[in-house]
Amino acid sequence: MADCPQINNTTIIGTSAVSYDSTPLPCTGVNTCDDLNTILTKFDNVICSAVNSVNILSEDIMNITEDIMIITEDIENINNQIFICCPICDFTITATELPVCEFTATATELPICDFTGSVNEVLDCLFTVTANQLPDPTTTTTSSSSTSTSTSTSTSTSTSTSTSSSTTTSSTTPNPNNLITNNLYSSVTIEELSAGSCSIATSAPIAPGSTDLGDIGNCNSDISLLFSGVNPLEDHCMTLIINGIIIQEVTFNSDGTHTFTLTPSILSTDQVVIVVRDGVCLSGREGVVSTRSSPTDACPLAMPLACWVTGNADIVNGLIVYTDISMTTPFIYVGDGDFYHIQLNAYPNSHSAQIDSFGIIQTGVNLCP
Repeated sequence: MADCPQINNTTIIGTSAVSYDSTPLPCTGVNTCDDLNTILTKFDNVICSAVNSVNILSEDIMNITEDIMIITEDIENINNQIFICCPICDFTITATELPVCEFTATATELPICDFTGSVNEVLDCLFTVTANQLPDPTTTTTSSSSTSTSTSTSTSTSTSTSTSSSTTTSSTTPNPNNLITNNLYSSVTIEELSAGSCSIATSAPIAPGSTDLGDIGNCNSDISLLFSGVNPLEDHCMTLIINGIIIQEVTFNSDGTHTFTLTPSILSTDQVVIVVRDGVCLSGREGVVSTRSSPTDACPLAMPLACWVTGNADIVNGLIVYTDISMTTPFIYVGDGDFYHIQLNAYPNSHSAQIDSFGIIQTGVNLCP
């Protein structure tokens, strides 16, 4: 027995002198007649084994937690790929039957949509994906088009049966409200809008902070705007957009008439948008934008899509967002006026910004933390 001191003159009984006289204990391995030393040794082995098992379990739990985090990240990546790879086709018209959309494209281009249904008007298909080329939507519906110099043949949509050469387009009625004059982002007044002999109609004047609807069609003349209230020390930019493509931008800093001189022939079916904003015209600044929207705050959303933005400042209202460097494809993923997360490469901070169906940033612009 170890040399143990006495406590209060009490004689210490050695552990080897104490024996267990009950039934065996299966969990600890204690048997009848084991002395206390043997029993304590067996207890110590059981406790050490339990501590070791707890440590192993703790490590396993940490590994499982890490696996769950990796799986969660993989799920988020899959969701992002779904938004990028799977287009959403918005059919916004009334049709006699639903179109059948056959996605037969490879991963390097957008899918080809074969609309085999019979419809009453041309389909408006919004592809919300990024690809190396634009989709090739084809339909089996009957349509017709004409130019000012080509030989035209009558179709079911024309009242003429002549097959002779035609040099005028004045016989087609303009489509109401296909001219949108957006002066929301400018501090000047549009006194008048004219296009030579073209069929064009819009109310005047259009005050700063206002938008006006009008008609335009059968036009192959320059479009001019008469401005007033221009401060000669400030620059302003007017942008002509036809069917979502920027045709020309003109910077001006004086009252008077300023003209788009590169205007192509405009049919009555074309959508024409004129945006006037403060600041010089400058296109093609690169950035990134989210492919998902939020009704209030888009700052938490990922920004997987490259974009190019007009203007000469950080994200502000009135700028136009495009998804290609040539500025021909406006950002119209949803076009619901909700907020998208967007950042220009030249600026350190991102913004939660409202973007409408023309790709134009609205007044709701908030700096992200």
